[in-house]
Amino acid sequence: MDRIVIFGAWEDWAIGNEVLILDEGWERSHAGRKQSGYPQAREHIRLVEDEGYALKTFKMVNSDARKDDRGRGPSKIAKIDENLTSRNLKRIGNQWFGISQSSHGDAILVDDTFDDLPGVDSTEIGSDGGLRQLVMRSLVKRDPRVRRKVIERAIDGCERESCVDTRRYRGFLDVHHILGVETSDRVWNCVALCPNCHREAHYSPDNDKINAELQAFAAKYAT
Repeated sequence: MDRIVIFGAWEDWAIGNEVLILDEGWERSHAGRKQSGYPQAREHIRLVEDEGYALKTFKMVNSDARKDDRGRGPSKIAKIDENLTSRNLKRIGNQWFGISQSSHGDAILVDDTFDDLPGVDSTEIGSDGGLRQLVMRSLVKRDPRVRRKVIERAIDGCERESCVDTRRYRGFLDVHHILGVETSDRVWNCVALCPNCHREAHYSPDNDKINAELQAFAAKYAT
């Protein structure tokens, strides 16, 4: 025997091959009363998500007969289309959608939304109210006077000659150690760079060429 869950899907909530079949906001009515059918609908969603039940939907056409002039009030079914459509279930935030499995002409209706790209389900990653943790790192000791001296001399902003970024407000410019901080923490091994140029100096495919140019610039501060 086939294990199937059937949901009615409001025509007004259909977008392309997607239909909204359940929203957590539907647990209570506009008046704040609990909706008696919501727990059963939530259980049917669980059967699809956890027990492998197939999902099918039928179309429901909404009537505004029970709504006020501002469009508020309970929905009422005006008409039902008894044809069933097989769908895949997708959850986005606090809503569940049915995605059509059928074809339309030569074009297969597929779910190509950003939310279904592999590894991009933002509802399953991250956290709220993160806890602090103790992290131990080994760093090369730096002289803060070197950083201060380099930042002070960068009166025109980024010191990469091909860069036109003139911003130099507190905390904006980075101090880049051209040969690496382990080699030398001296003024003549350092340049003040905007964040973009600093990343290029470390990670660009041309970073050797960039650092050679920066080294030529900084050499004049060796005396």
